[in-house]
Amino acid sequence: LSKVVYWFYSVENQKRGLPHIHLCVKLEESVNTVERIDQLIRAEIPGEDEPALRSIVLGKNIHGPCNVHCLVNGTCKKGFPKQVNKVTHLTTNDYPRYKRGEGQTEYNGRVYDNRYVVPYNAWLSLKYQSHINVEVSSSLLTVKYLNKYITKGYDLADVDVRTGESEVERFRNVRYLTGMEAMWRIFESALSGNHRRRSSPFDPFGC
Repeated sequence: LSKVVYWFYSVENQKRGLPHIHLCVKLEESVNTVERIDQLIRAEIPGEDEPALRSIVLGKNIHGPCNVHCLVNGTCKKGFPKQVNKVTHLTTNDYPRYKRGEGQTEYNGRVYDNRYVVPYNAWLSLKYQSHINVEVSSSLLTVKYLNKYITKGYDLADVDVRTGESEVERFRNVRYLTGMEAMWRIFESALSGNHRRRSSPFDPFGC
């Protein structure tokens, strides 16, 4: 892919299952052209000439079907279905609009098309055999969003306004902790991390 200048990540625990990470990586070679983006990111169902990758994408990188978990006033909060694009388009203050061709694919009794493909990197998908959403962050606004998302606080629940309560009591009574996160902490697994090459200056806007 390219040499890594720096990276940082945060582990997120949600109420519905296993933890996952949000990872920001700065590559030495800039990803700022359509050609370079297309080398790294795909948002289409692979053809039958790539059976292993095709199976992973259809099984793990398809959004939907949309339901109460992602619909707000009838619209998917994740932005699916995406727009069909013959070529990748760069944007000013958003993620690129990746190439998504037309056509449909039947898999396990359901019909899919490229509008519902979660962007991925073929090498990472094949290596880890898992759902890995990979995006190119090409603007200051997307970097700001990533930093905010990665460093956001814990889930809270059952909030009341009370007088005379200490900060320690409020933290203990309000914080929502899943069983999976409790186990993660008991085993002292890392919840965040970062690394930067010593010879490379830190660029907070280059992620």
